[in-house]
Amino acid sequence: MFDAGVDPHTIQLLLGHRSIKTTLKYVHVSRRHLMHVRSPLDLLCFESANLKALME
Repeated sequence: MFDAGVDPHTIQLLLGHRSIKTTLKYVHVSRRHLMHVRSPLDLLCFESANLKALME
């Protein structure tokens, strides 16, 4: 479910866990999920490029 985009809190509710810590023990991040995570540095470069374009 996590790989399909379901957030951990929804998974927590579906599994009936009281604590998110219990749910996170069962959630493993796959390589496919990691490939879609954007680096904060990429976001800074993108924002910088947009700012430069606006100033021109």
